Amino acid sequence: MNEIIGIDKEQFDPVEHKGWKGFGGRLYKNKRMLVEYIASIRRHPDAPQEYTHPHLFEKNADGIGHYMGNPNVKACFSNVEYTPEQIMEYRKCATDPIYFAETYVRIMSVDFGVIPFTLYDFQRDMVESFKDNRFTIAKLPRQCGKSTTSVAFILWYALFNPGKTIGILANKGELAQEMLGRLQLAYESLPFWLQQGVETYNKKSMILENGSKIIATSSSGSAARGMSFSLIFLDEFAFVEPHQAEDFFRSVYPTISSGADTKMIVVSTPKGMNHFYKMWMEAKEGRSQFNPIAINWWDVPGRDEEWKQKQIANTSEDQFRQEFNCLEGKEKITVQDMNGDVLDVEIANLCYHTLF
Repeated sequence: MNEIIGIDKEQFDPVEHKGWKGFGGRLYKNKRMLVEYIASIRRHPDAPQEYTHPHLFEKNADGIGHYMGNPNVKACFSNVEYTPEQIMEYRKCATDPIYFAETYVRIMSVDFGVIPFTLYDFQRDMVESFKDNRFTIAKLPRQCGKSTTSVAFILWYALFNPGKTIGILANKGELAQEMLGRLQLAYESLPFWLQQGVETYNKKSMILENGSKIIATSSSGSAARGMSFSLIFLDEFAFVEPHQAEDFFRSVYPTISSGADTKMIVVSTPKGMNHFYKMWMEAKEGRSQFNPIAINWWDVPGRDEEWKQKQIANTSEDQFRQEFNCLEGKEKITVQDMNGDVLDVEIANLCYHTLF
């Protein structure tokens, strides 16, 4: 291991650290230094990584057949001879989605290419809530890794829970398909001994040999009506049109609520007072079964007051407050009424009674 595993940005010296690149608020000389630092801050720092256990990360060491000419996707019902070490790792992954995500899921970095995905503390809280609760609602700022975190959990759920039907739903079908695409990239980064063989693999769906399937569609009631889901993931639900949100819950929610272990995960950046806002406030006040998770912009490492001021300068203070401060009901904002008077008013009092 390197004696120094990266530096904070305050320690940067343009001469001594020439050519170093940044990731997550720190600077690293090369990819290996970054990977070693990432390994050191995982929940399980002694878990395998590509430089200490390269044999575990080899894509297809046994020459197993692949799907439809894609060398990164295992063919259905291939014979795999697991080593004792692989069996031990498989069991660890099957029982712990955080271990699975931080050890074997990969993400793309602009400067370093493909690197391990290590969760921040708030992302671990999200995964644990997804696993331990049937209903979770999360209110998050922009650009906090919510999609990658959610993809890692959904992939774990599909791989290690046979026979599940998972719906990835967004206000537009194209956005849901984009998230499925991210999940498929994460799947393709796994070694074959961790993959389930694939029966169907396209931009709208993915069916695994263990009977689990993942479907990407819009959150309109008509798109999901008639389907029985084990897990529904609703992305950016605050941006779904009110009539579509109501229609969705009337047509799909009963199939989730009637199951013994079915799950619903709702994540979004706030956007005014709508169905997501109503669900969030009910969860926060303990009037629903949803477990509420609130993430703030300063929970993301590398985001400080300087970062905040740069965002405001590039956009506006109002946009920052909406997309990063994630304001909710009891927080006050300054408004000007029809008479020109400037008032400090709780968000919940701004026409809330006309919406619900």
